[in-house]
Amino acid sequence: MSTLQNDRGAEPHRIGLAWWSTHAGARKYQSLAITLGVGPPAVEPAERHIDYESERLRGCGVISTSTALSDSDDESITAILARCKRRIVELEFQLKKTQAPAKSAAQVKSYAALGRAICKVVSTFDSVDSLIAEDDRRRDLEEARMNGDEIHDAEDEPTPEQNRLHNGYKELCRYIVPLRKALAEANHEELAPILAALRSGARNARSDDTKNVREAIVPWLNILFPKMDPPLDPDSRDNRGLYHDDTGRLLCPIDYDWDDEEVRTAIREGDSEYPVTADSWFRGLYPPDGFDPEQPEVGLFKNVVLLKVFKFIFTSPLSVKTMPKDVDRENVRPGSTPLKKVSKKVGSMSKRNVAAIIGLKAVTGRSIGYAAVQYRVALSDANHWDESDGAFDYITFYNNIVEYFEFPPGPRARADVNRLLDFWNTNVFGTTPQWALYEGGSRATSSVALLRAARAGREVEV
Repeated sequence: MSTLQNDRGAEPHRIGLAWWSTHAGARKYQSLAITLGVGPPAVEPAERHIDYESERLRGCGVISTSTALSDSDDESITAILARCKRRIVELEFQLKKTQAPAKSAAQVKSYAALGRAICKVVSTFDSVDSLIAEDDRRRDLEEARMNGDEIHDAEDEPTPEQNRLHNGYKELCRYIVPLRKALAEANHEELAPILAALRSGARNARSDDTKNVREAIVPWLNILFPKMDPPLDPDSRDNRGLYHDDTGRLLCPIDYDWDDEEVRTAIREGDSEYPVTADSWFRGLYPPDGFDPEQPEVGLFKNVVLLKVFKFIFTSPLSVKTMPKDVDRENVRPGSTPLKKVSKKVGSMSKRNVAAIIGLKAVTGRSIGYAAVQYRVALSDANHWDESDGAFDYITFYNNIVEYFEFPPGPRARADVNRLLDFWNTNVFGTTPQWALYEGGSRATSSVALLRAARAGREVEV
């Protein structure tokens, strides 16, 4: 340590450091140094602290042991302070790097939890990346349109698939609220782990539901088929699928007569005259004996087992026990065990059930589609989740359901969808909301709509 002293007997560089130690910047330096584990304890005698700072700055290269200062060397003191400030910046950078992994890990964990909603209510099969890409495509087109760039008709007119993807993007932003901000502010490196976490959460939730529904569906099928032979094992997929008379009945396309032995044999042998594909609704989507070829939409998506699968996934296993008796009665097969009288109460839902956690306040076509996919997978003998089961394509099946609910061809079809969603909401949540699809608007016969029309009519009369 230099022994050069001024006329007051103090070392010049210590005078500068003593002044600096009372400055806000020095306090900031001390705090950062302690945080990073390179500084002294927070409480130190002033003289000892100044000595430590002097030695610490020498060790960091801020002050050289060969530095010789005079009492009037203000420029040297200024240089010392400047170097101290630079050291503060370095310490702040190190602190940021130290804290970044912890913050990133917490963020990834949060997005993984949010991602569990994606397969259920956003899209069961479309990737998050494809949903985002479709929104980006539309934004690029809008920007090009505003700039006066030429846009081809093929680009300007979205396809049904693109419309479905964009609706999925809207649902993504609706249920994964922080994602919109992340998409606007994060760079590629920051966004990659977020999207990976969402994908991981979605896969884990889907796998959990597949396993749980496979086990839970067995007692429900026993009610529907009390003489089931052979009986099903909740822990195994053996004896399920088309080769089991009862699960095969539910999996059989509604177009075919499962009671005809020749038809059953042809289906099981893969006869090209009796394909089992997603081009036909399967019988398990309708109430037993409830299909009318002249009115194929009547009874569709009203099967009690499908409804139980939905409630099991979204509103808790306990809620399955409180099915409305009119729904159960409609799904009784001739010769089956008479149903016990059950309350019309639709409650018995945990306050923190899945629907509440993810923010699902009303049944949607996409949530029905997810339940329908899990329902069919549980009926099949497939050993694991796959996008197809033989010739049956689950992606096409799911997209057909989304199309039915989100893209009705006209007002009459829209009214059918509204009534069906009312049925589902009554039986799942005990409510009958006023429904409107993505295009917005309300039913023409609702009191609000009637009042709005009456007020507008009076204005015209004046």
